[in-house]
Amino acid sequence: MRILVLVHEFPPVGGGGGRVVEDVCRGMHKKGHESIVVTPHVKGLPRSEERGGVHIDRIRSGRRFPYKATLFDMTVYIIVGFFHCLRLIRLWEPDVIHVHFAVPAGVIAWALSKVTKIPYVITAHLGDVPGGNPTKTDKLTF
Repeated sequence: MRILVLVHEFPPVGGGGGRVVEDVCRGMHKKGHESIVVTPHVKGLPRSEERGGVHIDRIRSGRRFPYKATLFDMTVYIIVGFFHCLRLIRLWEPDVIHVHFAVPAGVIAWALSKVTKIPYVITAHLGDVPGGNPTKTDKLTF
C-alpha cells in the first residue's frame, strides 16, 4: 500500500508527535508499505531524504523554529502543502492519506480528499485535541 503522510513536524523538527509519526512510518515500511512524508522544511535540513525506508519531502513553508510552529507557518504549510501533494498524488498515486494533527495537516487532507477522492485518516495528537493541552487549545475553543 502507498501511504501519503502529512505532518507539520517530523524529526528532528517538533516534539513527541513527530517521533510517533516516524515510528509509525517505519513500522509500515517493515510491513511492506511505502510512505512519503510531507512536512515543512527548516534551515539546515535536506529538502528530501530517505531514512529507515521512509521518504521525506520537506517543503518550504517559512517555518524558522524547529520546536515552534507559528500560525503563519501553519497557514503557509496548508497552502504550499496542498499544491505539493496534489502534484505528488498525480505522480505517485497513493492509496490513502494518513494525516497527523487535525490542524494544520488535517485541512490539507480534507481538501485533497475532496479533489482526488483518496480516503484519509486522521491521527489526533494531544496538542490539537480541545482540552488535551489547555495552553495550546483553550483560546481556540469555546
